[in-house]
Amino acid sequence: MDTRRPSEKRLSIVEKRHPTTASILEQPANRCQLLIIWYVTDDKPGHINQILGLIDALERQLSQPVVSEPEYNFNGVKAYVFSTRQQRRTLFKNNWSKLKALFGFVPDISLPAPNLIIGAGHATHCTVLAASRAYKIPSVILMKPSLPVSWFDYLIVPEHDGLENTDNVLTIRGAINRMQPQQKMPQSGLILLGGPSKHYIWDEEEIVQQFRNLIAVKADVRWKISTSRRTPKNFEDTIDKIMRQHNNLKLIKFDDCEKNWLKENLPQNEQVWVTPDSVSMIFEALSSGADVGIFEMRSTHSKVSKSIADLVTSHQVTTLDVYIRAKEMFRNDFPLNEGEKAARWLLEKISNNNATEK
Repeated sequence: MDTRRPSEKRLSIVEKRHPTTASILEQPANRCQLLIIWYVTDDKPGHINQILGLIDALERQLSQPVVSEPEYNFNGVKAYVFSTRQQRRTLFKNNWSKLKALFGFVPDISLPAPNLIIGAGHATHCTVLAASRAYKIPSVILMKPSLPVSWFDYLIVPEHDGLENTDNVLTIRGAINRMQPQQKMPQSGLILLGGPSKHYIWDEEEIVQQFRNLIAVKADVRWKISTSRRTPKNFEDTIDKIMRQHNNLKLIKFDDCEKNWLKENLPQNEQVWVTPDSVSMIFEALSSGADVGIFEMRSTHSKVSKSIADLVTSHQVTTLDVYIRAKEMFRNDFPLNEGEKAARWLLEKISNNNATEK
């Protein structure tokens, strides 16, 4: 008969799979230490935003835990970034060193050993897997991976990726982001413009007309209009001409935006309108606590466009047609908080090391 306490059994299981993580779990409460995270990016802004959104949420969870069980034996987060595209920040110098890591050879890097490694973007998956094997630490991927799901410890994926919740898979609404609700400025509105995409048909004339209709209905709102890297330059010029006819419009072109402009400005607005091709921005707006509206565009009936249609059906976003007829938007009284949901789930999984293995 096994006379060990449950905590001792759990620790022996963790020790087999992830010794580094097990040593952290073994620390008594008064000897908590930092959660060391290595994260790997392909330098695409959207993927970086997802990873930082999760790290932000992990920091919030560890500084002010919202659950008492299990106790997380960490007192904060320290993160180090690696890139699959920049040699000076690469984790593995070449494919040979990556292959050796898969067999447990630790790369020569003068950084604190990690407790967790996170990746977003298909190009990061092999690097994350190799580092996980070398350091014997849990791996986290923030999308449906291009490699077999079973090769990774934890997956946090948008619902439209088509996976189901399992012991090591968590599905979320949209992608994790860094938005947090803030106090709103009265009579404030933000319009976020995307561009051509594979999910929606970009019809400039239709969008311009909807844009005119929106600002005509809410002439008392102080509007900021922000373009994206996908917004055609000639469309920017059209919006610029319209702006000159109104004193309550301000255009912020993507090329002129500072790095954190959206993160700092979006949550301050009472209402945010987005072209539906800008899927990540829709979910960022829903996370900010603003009331969210979307312009109407013809979809290509992809999985992504279906997820936006679901938001319309559930009254989480307002279409422009409904807004013009009703003169009001559906309230966003319960902002999305998928980063917090993912962070809590991940910390519980790390602490328990999968309930099925106890």
